[in-house]
Amino acid sequence: MIVFFAMAFESGSVSQKRKRNCLSLDEKIQLIELIEGGKSQAEVFREKNVPCTTLNTIFINRDKIRKQRFEISGNRKKCRTSPNEEVKVALWQWFKQFTSENPSVPIDGNCLKIQATIANLKLRLRSRAKFIFSINARCQIT
Repeated sequence: MIVFFAMAFESGSVSQKRKRNCLSLDEKIQLIELIEGGKSQAEVFREKNVPCTTLNTIFINRDKIRKQRFEISGNRKKCRTSPNEEVKVALWQWFKQFTSENPSVPIDGNCLKIQATIANLKLRLRSRAKFIFSINARCQIT
């Protein structure tokens, strides 16, 4: 068994793991356009060195990818969206206000995380207060 592995390794027949690469939205759109332009997925696979399953998944999700392209800048590789739209809106308003007041101060990811947490807490407290107020109004508690 060990001898067989050593012989296979010396001959180069043992496959190595492929390096994973993440495609940007623009690169995915280019792949979709190539396939829709008449090239087969196998041709695109060989030309662009993209795994077949990845190419197939991109082609299946082409409508979703095109929609994301208009919502998010095309050179991004991750397309995460906010699960809470109100926090996203509040964070964007804070960002615009802060950058207009302090144009020379850079904002990093940690600062955005802290502000998002603060916005989330404020929104939760506000919604909890509305809920308690509505219960008090229904039960006629003063």
